[in-house]
Amino acid sequence: MLEKLDMKKIARAKIGKVPDLKISEYIVDAKFKSDMPYADILRMAIKMEERALKLYTKMNQSNKDENLNKLFTLLANEEAKHKLRLEKVYDDEILK
Repeated sequence: MLEKLDMKKIARAKIGKVPDLKISEYIVDAKFKSDMPYADILRMAIKMEERALKLYTKMNQSNKDENLNKLFTLLANEEAKHKLRLEKVYDDEILK
């Protein structure tokens, strides 16, 4: 998959700011179980997205290559979108 990465396309990509509901900061991660309730699944998924977002952000900050910085920024932005989507579901369906 990485062999097909088009860095020119990534360099042209527009990256917008993604809102942060910060719900992930106030929830505790859940451990996987085959019979886990829906709320725990959402919490686990939110925490996974949060960790991925932090990873790409950290990789971006520790890297000096401009092209890779754009890639890590793009990846972090995608994870932020996933986290936002899950936090909205959690807010609407669990926190009500």
